[in-house]
Amino acid sequence: MAKPLPFVPPVLYMGLIFFMSSRPAPEFFQGWPLYWGMKSLHLCEYGMLALLWVVALLYGTTLPLRRLYPLGVLLTFLWGVSDEWHQAFVPGRTAQLTDVLTDLTAAVLCAVCCAALRWPRRKNHRA
Repeated sequence: MAKPLPFVPPVLYMGLIFFMSSRPAPEFFQGWPLYWGMKSLHLCEYGMLALLWVVALLYGTTLPLRRLYPLGVLLTFLWGVSDEWHQAFVPGRTAQLTDVLTDLTAAVLCAVCCAALRWPRRKNHRA
């Protein structure tokens, strides 16, 4: 049976992402050097979301580890897609495929790093 409490952090974080993407982008974020800065922010933002999902799935479900990481990536990717779709309707924002790909990259990197480090761990390890 799933425990709901571990799912609070990723859902709250998704709400924060939604709130931040509901605001028009400041003009100083325009331009080539800041383009890469924004991509770096996307990597951090969605890497953290993937990590929160992995931890939530680890402690909130009985899924085996080999399913946790892909599901964390999928949930993060789907939120990235929905966030970009949402931004298409926000004045001063645009939906960009490169942002979705950056979000997916962040989620995959997070999952690969967690799997390589075998983190987080459970007391009763499930493969």
